[in-house]
Amino acid sequence: MVVDYRTTREMSLLNPFSGVEIELPNQNTFPEYDLYEMDPDIFVRRMVLSSRPSRESPEDDDFVVMIICGGVGFLAFWRPKDLRWNRIETRNSSYADVIYTNGQFYAIDHMGNVVVCDVFEANPTDQARIIARFSPELWDKKELYLVKSSSTDDEPFLVVTRDNIPNYEDEQGFELDKPIYGTTEFQVFELVSTAGGEKEITSRWKEIKNLGSRSIFLGHSSSMCLQNNKLAPGIKPGHIYFTDDAWAAYVEIPEGGGKDIGLYNLEKGVTAPLYDAPLRLSRTCPSLWITPNF
Repeated sequence: MVVDYRTTREMSLLNPFSGVEIELPNQNTFPEYDLYEMDPDIFVRRMVLSSRPSRESPEDDDFVVMIICGGVGFLAFWRPKDLRWNRIETRNSSYADVIYTNGQFYAIDHMGNVVVCDVFEANPTDQARIIARFSPELWDKKELYLVKSSSTDDEPFLVVTRDNIPNYEDEQGFELDKPIYGTTEFQVFELVSTAGGEKEITSRWKEIKNLGSRSIFLGHSSSMCLQNNKLAPGIKPGHIYFTDDAWAAYVEIPEGGGKDIGLYNLEKGVTAPLYDAPLRLSRTCPSLWITPNF
């Protein structure tokens, strides 16, 4: 499913294969939405569904759309028959990633807090609670991803960090004529234990050095981890497949973003090109991973 933007700021979910389209509330129904402060073309940073809408009557289905949106990246959701978007009220409103797994929405913010969102409750807008905290020394100045684990994992999610060459060449800002950026390293962690209450919660994490038969997919799409028996032919287990999700590149570079794409061998720490053909840069259409219906 993809989000379709129009000049009127209307939104919809469109399945490009079946042609099924579901109308969503307008962008201006978001709480605290201000057209003059938020770029409508990149207003939604992440989107994930709780279940696949039916082709016949999706408006009658019981599913939830969860997104990360706005300039700072807050959480909001929509259910069929809702007239407006509902904002999740949390102590931190800057989120990096969100997934749906084991019947719950999980999200991680830019401070390393992992929260669960009980949006299926009668009054869901204040039902986000911290369940784990990722240590700052593990992710300082790195991108954070919350990855849906494969079905054989004990934990519902993994945390992946992505280290990059800085987007800035000097203190003058982004160099449009020489855009230097790119991924240098990934690290993968699993939650070992959590103790304490929500305000004083402490978590212990274990770094995973080898994915075994699993592969991880990262980018603008919802992050995921799949077992080898669910991978398409040619997909290499033990690797992290990543697309370019550096927002500054898509907005600031005249040619657009899309150069930071490849696959990373987690055990060896080696990055390789995803394919041999020339990269196709774009200002409006970042690359996305398409998840088959297993």
